[in-house]
Amino acid sequence: MKVLIHGASSATRGGRLRAAVIGLALRGHDVRWLGPGAPAGPGVKAVAAGRDLSGFTADAVVGGPRVAGLAFAGWRARARVQLTATDEPSLASWTVVDRWAWDSLHAVALIEEGDADAARAHAGDLPLERFALWSDEAVPAAADVTHADVEILERALERALARQARRAPRAAAFLDRDGTLVVERGYLADPEGLELLPGVP
Repeated sequence: MKVLIHGASSATRGGRLRAAVIGLALRGHDVRWLGPGAPAGPGVKAVAAGRDLSGFTADAVVGGPRVAGLAFAGWRARARVQLTATDEPSLASWTVVDRWAWDSLHAVALIEEGDADAARAHAGDLPLERFALWSDEAVPAAADVTHADVEILERALERALARQARRAPRAAAFLDRDGTLVVERGYLADPEGLELLPGVP
C-alpha cells in the first residue's frame, strides 16, 4: 500500500498516529511523510513539499483533523481514500469546507474510545460505519509493528480502499462451465475429459 502522511495535520495528533504510521512503514508499506515532523529512522521517507511528489501516486492519505489540508494533499498525490485521526472537539468545529473536504475522497476516521459517544453526537449525518476506534493500549515508546494501533490503521485503510474500489464501475462476465462451455460429463476430474462445445472457441 502507498500511503502519504500529511505532516502539517498529523502534528496535532500526538504520538498515537505517528507510532502507527511508523509501524505501517516497518510492515513494508511505502510511506511518505509530506511536510514537517517526519520521523527519523527506517521506513518512512520524508518529502519536503508537494512538488517533490512528482510521479508518486498514493493509495491513501493519512493525517490529523485538519481535513481540508489533508484532502488537498490527497488530491495532489491522486489518493483514492483519506483517513483522519480526529476527536470530538475537532468534529464539533468542522465547517462546511471541512465537510466538503471529507466528502471529496472516500473518507474514514479514527477516534479515541473515550471520544466515541461525544463524536457520535457531532457526526451528524456522517456515516458511522466510516468511524473506527484506536486501541486502548498505551502508545509504545519505540516502534512496534505488533502494536494494536498499527493493525487498526492498516485494516482501516484496507477496508476503505476495498469499499472505494467497489464504487467504481467494472465490467464483468459470469459464465457457467459444464453444459455451457464444455460437454456435461458429471464430475470432471481428468483434464483429458474436457471437451469444448461447438461455437465456444
